[in-house]
Amino acid sequence: MNSSTSHKTVVLPQSINIELREQIRVTYISAVEKADQADAVYVDGKIDRVVRRLLQQDSYWLKRLGATAGALQEARSGLHRPPQTSDVDDKYILAALFYLCNPFDIIPDHTPGTGYLDDALVVDICVKYLKKANPSLYEWIDRRSHALVRPKH
Repeated sequence: MNSSTSHKTVVLPQSINIELREQIRVTYISAVEKADQADAVYVDGKIDRVVRRLLQQDSYWLKRLGATAGALQEARSGLHRPPQTSDVDDKYILAALFYLCNPFDIIPDHTPGTGYLDDALVVDICVKYLKKANPSLYEWIDRRSHALVRPKH
């Protein structure tokens, strides 16, 4: 199955202006370059709770963010780690998850309605990087994230 045909477009509740988008991108790329073991320990201590909280939200875009983060963590942690994951892929994933777990980022997560917009952008940048750099890992993450989103009955 080609995920590009199955991928549902997620509509965010608001948009991020170009200047803020660039600030978020630069912050994330800088974090990729610096990602280290201390970041991994921080993420490992927080990511499961963050993913659970996002998956319990009513908004589809927040559920998708949680599911994608959960799949990224599985790829990074080795739980279901695809064998073709490189150290560079790991740094992109770790930096995105660190950003998501940090509640005091560019748009603080507790900001009503918009708190996770910057986090969604960072995760999207990570996923787009993986789509180019490691298409098989991207496909795995896409399939796994769709499996993590449970339809509401």
